[in-house]
Amino acid sequence: MYPRTHRGWDKLKMIAQLLYPSRALKIFPPHFFLRDVVLERIETCRKKNQRCALLFFHVKQYGELKAVYPSHVVMQVEETIAEVFAAVVRRCVADEFLLVLQRYDQDDYFILLRDPQQVFSPVWLQQKLDQVRQQAERELRAKTAAFLDVELTFNTAFTWIGEDQQDAYESLRQALRDVQLLAKQSVAANLSSYRADIQRIVEEEDIQVVAQRIVSLSTGEIHGWEILTRGPRDSLYAQPQQLFHLAHLAGLLIPLELLVWQKALAEVEKKQITSPIFINVTVPSLCSSFFYQQVMKLMQRYGKISPQQIVLEITERHPVDDYPSFLRSLAAFREAGFRIAVDDTGAGYSSLHMISESLPDFIKVDRSIIQGIDQHQIKDSVLQALLLIAERIGCEVVAEGIETEAEAAVLLRKKVAYGQGFLFAKPQPPFH
Repeated sequence: MYPRTHRGWDKLKMIAQLLYPSRALKIFPPHFFLRDVVLERIETCRKKNQRCALLFFHVKQYGELKAVYPSHVVMQVEETIAEVFAAVVRRCVADEFLLVLQRYDQDDYFILLRDPQQVFSPVWLQQKLDQVRQQAERELRAKTAAFLDVELTFNTAFTWIGEDQQDAYESLRQALRDVQLLAKQSVAANLSSYRADIQRIVEEEDIQVVAQRIVSLSTGEIHGWEILTRGPRDSLYAQPQQLFHLAHLAGLLIPLELLVWQKALAEVEKKQITSPIFINVTVPSLCSSFFYQQVMKLMQRYGKISPQQIVLEITERHPVDDYPSFLRSLAAFREAGFRIAVDDTGAGYSSLHMISESLPDFIKVDRSIIQGIDQHQIKDSVLQALLLIAERIGCEVVAEGIETEAEAAVLLRKKVAYGQGFLFAKPQPPFH
């Protein structure tokens, strides 16, 4: 359910930890397929009628790090953040209160606390949040100064895990969504400016689409292309993660995504490309009937392109709040001929849940699993489990982020069908 923070777990240690009681796995517990330590801890507290509180930390500079620094520096920063959080939490949080320290998505961390005597007050939680944040920021400055020009700071928030829902999974998901909004509410002060900027970007079509090839690992031939987006150069919106995040907050996500579709389809028709085209689509847009209608109009406009050629690559930027509605939307696109892929499998909060519900045509395995897979038995085991899932539901697997021949060799040996990454080609002007 959650991405693991630490690398280098050997296989025997992982197997042994699978048998540990959840109370022994408090600091960044591994992501098991057979159990979920975080949910176990919440359910245990509920059985004892104990409240759970969640302290949340968002790394404000993470998007900048990903955009500016090479992957090995980003990885070093992530490991340093994990080490600092582990040390600070052990000092600042009594063991009797600590349920778990865990990473959520790429740029967020949370501490789950139990309140056995029902004595935690909002003031106490805020003080504890500030204490951990201040010590973590101070230690990160000292540990990263030698290799990082950016000073790492956190937006923070806290909340209670809801007790009105029987399902611990749904309660935790709701709590995480709430604290994410609270922690990032500083964006609201500049929202009108962001809205005006993105409105201009959409109206002036001031984005570029690039394409990265997806190749057959057995033959090296091009199987398809993933369409990626770049915002205006040298601006706040240059990187797609920031662009789409702010577009969502500004209420302009659907117009922006439709612009990407328009530019992508125009390039496909112009270059007469017949191989599969993977286009990213967010959950809010996918669930919108307006978005569906506009996509169908675009397909009519570019009538030489068949829906069967287009693969909707569902990103995990936003949670699925209403699965029945989500599945109805998927069914409508499928009925029209489109195929479905689930992106970033193995890295995010709910990709496995999405796979089990949507039964996609493609599973795209996240680069965090692929990177260094030739050296890590646990990543190898995670991939093997995903391949088994793909076989059971009858879908193809695409490995993302392949950078070395050694990684590609492991994937080929495991009969992964397709791959993409810098080993084969970087994103470039469409279909070069």
